[in-house]
Amino acid sequence: MENASLSFDKRKHPRIKVNIPVKYKVINQTEEAMALLEHKRSPMDASSVDVSAEGLCLLTPHELSRGDILKIEVNLPSESQALRAFSEVVWTTPQEQGSHAAGIFFMALREEDADKIKRFVETTLAASGE
Repeated sequence: MENASLSFDKRKHPRIKVNIPVKYKVINQTEEAMALLEHKRSPMDASSVDVSAEGLCLLTPHELSRGDILKIEVNLPSESQALRAFSEVVWTTPQEQGSHAAGIFFMALREEDADKIKRFVETTLAASGE
C-alpha cells in the first residue's frame, strides 16, 4: 500500500499511517443534543490517519469530545464488509481547514474483526519492508 507507513511511539501495538474510509455516529449525546441533531442521525463520513490493533486516529469534519462513545464502521481495503466497533474518543485536536483529529480506542470489537485489523496492519508493515 503506497500511502501507508509505520509510526513509532509508546503504544504496545504497531500503528500504520493509512487513509481509509470510516463512518461514525456519536451515541452518548444528551437528549437535547440528539433532538437538535435529529436530521444528522445517519452515519457521518470520516477517514483514518493511522490504524493499530487497538484504535485509530480519525479525521472528522465535526468536533468530537474526549469521552464520546462512537459506533464506527471501518472499511479496510482487504475486506469486502465494513468492520464495526464501539469506541471511545481518548483525545482530540483541531486541524487545518476546520477539520478535527481524534484518537479512538476500540472498546468493543468482535474477535474476528480485531484479528482482521491486526492482520491488515501486519500485512501492510510486511509489504512496506518496515
